[in-house]
Amino acid sequence: MEDGREFSDTREQWWWKVIEQLAAELDEACPGAKRFLPRDLGDLDLVRAMLMARTALRDQRVAAATDIANELYSLWPDREPPLEDCAGLVADLLRHLHGEPSPSLRSWQALDLWSGLLQLYAARRAAEVGALRTARELDERWLLDPQAMNDGSLDRPLNPGAGWRSFAAHLRATQRDNVTGAALGLLERATIAQELNRSVESLGEHLGAGSHLAALAGQAEAAKYVRRRAGELSSGTGGGLWAVVSAAAADYLMLSEGVREGLTTYEQELFRTAYEPEWRDREGMLEAYLLRDASAGPHPRPLLPDPQAPAPGWMTTMVQLRAEATGGAKAKTFTWHSLPGHTPWWFCAVRPGPEEHMAAKLAHDGRVQFEVDKSTPGDLLVGLPDDEPETFLHHLRFRYDENDRDDLCRLLMLATTGWARLDILAARQAGGLRVLQTVRVDVPGEVRDLCGEYAYRRLEEMEGGHDSVTGGAGHSGGDPNLLADEEWGENLVTYEEPPREREATPVFDGGLFQRDDMLF
Repeated sequence: MEDGREFSDTREQWWWKVIEQLAAELDEACPGAKRFLPRDLGDLDLVRAMLMARTALRDQRVAAATDIANELYSLWPDREPPLEDCAGLVADLLRHLHGEPSPSLRSWQALDLWSGLLQLYAARRAAEVGALRTARELDERWLLDPQAMNDGSLDRPLNPGAGWRSFAAHLRATQRDNVTGAALGLLERATIAQELNRSVESLGEHLGAGSHLAALAGQAEAAKYVRRRAGELSSGTGGGLWAVVSAAAADYLMLSEGVREGLTTYEQELFRTAYEPEWRDREGMLEAYLLRDASAGPHPRPLLPDPQAPAPGWMTTMVQLRAEATGGAKAKTFTWHSLPGHTPWWFCAVRPGPEEHMAAKLAHDGRVQFEVDKSTPGDLLVGLPDDEPETFLHHLRFRYDENDRDDLCRLLMLATTGWARLDILAARQAGGLRVLQTVRVDVPGEVRDLCGEYAYRRLEEMEGGHDSVTGGAGHSGGDPNLLADEEWGENLVTYEEPPREREATPVFDGGLFQRDDMLF
């Protein structure tokens, strides 16, 4: 790849593939959706891709299904279709997203993907119909957050790579022959050429079809080496030719940085992570886990955020199984974690009284408290902040078994994503369980770092262990070993879908960590 035209054509083809994949996924999840969508918002494939990405992101942020449907309804200028049709489309999309969505909708990439599609749409639409109409559509039809429209994040050039060229082409166009020859001569040494080739190949493996990003990264790598080496030679000779070579390489790096800054957020994030070997290792671990997880069968589906709705029968069945297994033993609070649709998911069932009162307030203003034992950061206690009067009443424990490969992968996913969806269940007077509330729990950065490093190192240690399709105890049969309140053993609904995962150890010990090695 030598010039901006090749760069732009390759970028256009890459985006076309991303958009086509998402649009096709929407059609697969919702047959006939293409005929259903409005035609006055520009490229229909791009609109479908944006709808797919936005729905995934909104679901991951625990938006109510009715809110997602209302946002879809706003796409029509005159609100033409019945709202019920929009609700049906959203329900189909959510069922798909809770199953096996495409890798581009991973929970740790969805925000960057949506931002990238939005920036691409804004640039293309402004070139087509003008900036004012585009801004009005983003505000009135896409219901975009006013802050996002005013902070400059949407300001991306339509063709950011128009002025790009390879390092060699840049030198030939801007420098004398002796400067060009000296710079390229540094790159022709066998050991340097091999090292740069290995680096480019490694970047290409991570970036996949994004060869424009690989070219941008690879040429920048070459310029960085020339700048550094020429600077060393210049310091030894007192300037001269090598100082000019170093300055020419620095000039090219400024050009490359300008192109990178003009790319969408999604492309920039892919570019950034390409330079982080540990991140790429973690992604590989998560991809391997998701492949094993998908082959083990479908996940129980998370609840739609509908407060006071009856919980599905499989949830109450899990509680009932433990209630029967424990007999007269003192009941404890029930918690469980899973990973449907690449999304960290917790649910818990709390006892009537103070626990239910506390849980109803959990995250009511977005605040939660984490307590983590530094020696075993897979053991998370989640509760109200210290300044809440009920903070002493109850904490939810979500334990990730350090000897279970799949549990560690779920913990790594939690750390990578940075949040979990939490469904809180409580007893119903008519029997069974009801949805008390559904909240998004954001994991603090320090906890994310601690849990992520812990899970990553443990998985590295287990690399030589067994790697079966189903992994560890998370997919085995037998006693689910889940805790529940004994009062819920009666009047629970009968079996509907067997739980596929189990906790390896009791999930709540009735107390908090009170040691010096506690993080918070």
